[in-house]
Amino acid sequence: MTIDGPKNEIPKNEAPSSTVSSEALRIGVRPIPTTEPDLNDAVVALIDAQLAESDARLPAPTRERVRATVAAHPDIAEIVVDVSDAVIPIALDEAPQPGSAEDEPGDAAGAPRPEIAARVEAVAGRVRLTGKPIHLESLPVTVAVDAKNLAVDWVEDVDGVLWFDAGRKRPGFQADGELQFDIDDARAMFRAMADAMAKEAQGRVKEVDFDVDIERPMGGEQLVTLTGTLDGGCKFIGLRVSAHVVAALHNASAKVTVRDFSLKTSNPFAKLALFVFRKRIREWASTPFDLIPDLPEDYRVDALELRTRGRAVTATLRIR
Repeated sequence: MTIDGPKNEIPKNEAPSSTVSSEALRIGVRPIPTTEPDLNDAVVALIDAQLAESDARLPAPTRERVRATVAAHPDIAEIVVDVSDAVIPIALDEAPQPGSAEDEPGDAAGAPRPEIAARVEAVAGRVRLTGKPIHLESLPVTVAVDAKNLAVDWVEDVDGVLWFDAGRKRPGFQADGELQFDIDDARAMFRAMADAMAKEAQGRVKEVDFDVDIERPMGGEQLVTLTGTLDGGCKFIGLRVSAHVVAALHNASAKVTVRDFSLKTSNPFAKLALFVFRKRIREWASTPFDLIPDLPEDYRVDALELRTRGRAVTATLRIR
């Protein structure tokens, strides 16, 4: 059976009635930093909190990976963070667990944020983050981000907790990023993840294979073709599914539109599932989606481009 898709196309102090924005990151109970040691302590606490939230591991102490220098208070001259060799797991189950951080007041989706007691507007002249590489599960990914003139407001809530808020865009802001990975490494990672999932479900995986072809940009967009095969099953029931997807990446907006797709299988149960959900699949495929969602208000993707060299894929990103 085959399903085919379409073939065309602020002020310094705020009143307590204001609440901490959804973009703000919680640091902990501490005063707004006024000295360089205090600033480094705050940045280290912020990074440790983010690592803990994503269950990531950093082999060296965070303090050894951070260098933050002050400008005229409350501004920051530079923050440099090296997260090389960090290991970041890919969560396959997004459902929050009882007692997790997502259940804490103000952190769960839709829960009210704490009220603001004070905000001190500040700016970081430069923020640099590098990872050479970091590991998404077993996939080595080289990352470099360089931002200039970033608004980094310090927010104290009514409970005395300090937050780091970069949601306010200021004139002159610019950020550039680059990410690189190897297609063969990505294939090996997905094969290992599929094996683990199949073992947990008492199933089996014979083959996980995919390839990516990325064309050069033309007319502000580039075509990306993904072909893949999954062959496995459970007990005496086999399952083999082949997919072919052609998508257009709009470089100026980082939006993706699926131009053509097909799913094929010879398994009768999979055929029935494709038949039942074919309308939903076609609706999904015909709706453009953002590769970089949830940017704070006023920030926008200025350019996103993919390049290949041998088996390596490099993505360059510019945000303004």
